[in-house]
Amino acid sequence: MALSAGTVIGLPASRIIADSVGVAAEMIALAAVALIAFGMVLLLMPSTPAPRTLGYLAQVRSAFTPTAMLSLLAAVALQASVFSLYAYITEYFSTRLWGFPA
Repeated sequence: MALSAGTVIGLPASRIIADSVGVAAEMIALAAVALIAFGMVLLLMPSTPAPRTLGYLAQVRSAFTPTAMLSLLAAVALQASVFSLYAYITEYFSTRLWGFPA
């Protein structure tokens, strides 16, 4: 949900910054937000060491099971549909709600 909210808010906001100030300012703002998020992850996420139960070859083999491949395909399809929807949401917010040309 946070990824979706961040994208729905971030796409129109970055477009507004790029249109009003320039692409360089948009990239600087993106880098600043990424650094803030990285700092929050470092400070707020607890350390949770995991026990080593599977070897490397067993982990690679488990990635190619039919269940894992079907899950990967479903995740790719879901993300593709979500990000294609963002293009329409950005267009709607830009033109109808905020009055910026597309």
